[in-house]
Amino acid sequence: MLNLKTEVLFGPTRKFSSHLFPGRYHLIGSSEPIVAAPGDDVILPCRVDPDMDAVEKTVEWSKPDLEVDPSDRQKYVFLYRSQRENRHMMMAAYIERTSLSSEGLKHGDVSLRIRNVTSLQDRLSCSLLSAQRFKPTTWTP
Repeated sequence: MLNLKTEVLFGPTRKFSSHLFPGRYHLIGSSEPIVAAPGDDVILPCRVDPDMDAVEKTVEWSKPDLEVDPSDRQKYVFLYRSQRENRHMMMAAYIERTSLSSEGLKHGDVSLRIRNVTSLQDRLSCSLLSAQRFKPTTWTP
């Protein structure tokens, strides 16, 4: 079973943190803040260490500070499940602006590309889950 979670933040005030999931794998990203100007394209780095094929995993990018409304299914910034992007559960503002690298997924690279950045202070959380869905371990920076 593989369930990992880590967080990324735009802006200069907090740093990307990577965390150990009890077991064999880590999610790793930049140790520096991700800085971008409105309109820029940005890549939020996140990869599995050691490398592993993540094509058949579920990748969730979300906003951990956002209160989830159970009646609103569109809660993800980006959702990759069943080997494809799941737009039905993504926030409308991120559809057509976010993507993962299909080649990168084969090597555990679950970095999120965001085109035309609009908000510079969003804290985003990356989760990687196996086919069996269990609540991922949440770590705070």
